[in-house]
Amino acid sequence: CDYRAYGVGDDLRYVDWNIYGRLDRLHVKLFVDEEDLCVHLLVDASLSMDFGEPTKLAYAMRLAAAIGFIGLVNLERVGVGVLRDRAIEGWAPTRGRSHFGSLVDFLVRVRPDGGTRLNETLGNYAMRAREPGLAVVISDLLDPTGFETGIRALLERRFDVHVVHLLDPQEVSPEFGGDLRLIDSESGELREITVDGEALRAYRERLHQFLERVGRNLGHAAAAEGIINGC
Repeated sequence: CDYRAYGVGDDLRYVDWNIYGRLDRLHVKLFVDEEDLCVHLLVDASLSMDFGEPTKLAYAMRLAAAIGFIGLVNLERVGVGVLRDRAIEGWAPTRGRSHFGSLVDFLVRVRPDGGTRLNETLGNYAMRAREPGLAVVISDLLDPTGFETGIRALLERRFDVHVVHLLDPQEVSPEFGGDLRLIDSESGELREITVDGEALRAYRERLHQFLERVGRNLGHAAAAEGIINGC
């Protein structure tokens, strides 16, 4: 049986008086019906997340570990889904703060790989999950096919969806210029461009349109924009 500190309004019938005798503090017993929330941490680990210092993926894993710790110490079940262009990997939902070390061990072993197929992987997760809960999607959302259908699949399965949108400062305000050869990390496509004032203005306009699209399409879910600042 698990316990938590007594709060105003708690039923005194569930106070553990043995603990009170030892610690001189009131604690109440927790039962299954108080422990029914599952936190689903859905982390994008595609190659586009392997950018920045620290990389977006490293930042995402730190964030997932922090949220997971809060869930575990509050006796919620916590699970992880790793999103790439193929069937998702995962860490099965588990309860109890003693499993935090195992969660961290799993997260630090995740490496960026493959492309991004958020609609497919989020949809697969929604269908495979045994029960809905709180879904925290951590991603740069850089998927040419979109992300909206995947988010909608989670919502239709009655997940409470929150999205943390991560971008590196260099993606928001690039500091490089001149003649460049750019290679898409996921598709391998090569493009030679000249980065001048006009190109930067066009890029910022496209970025603004993208962020507006993200905000517009996630209006029915809670979305948080995260700009990595090196912390």
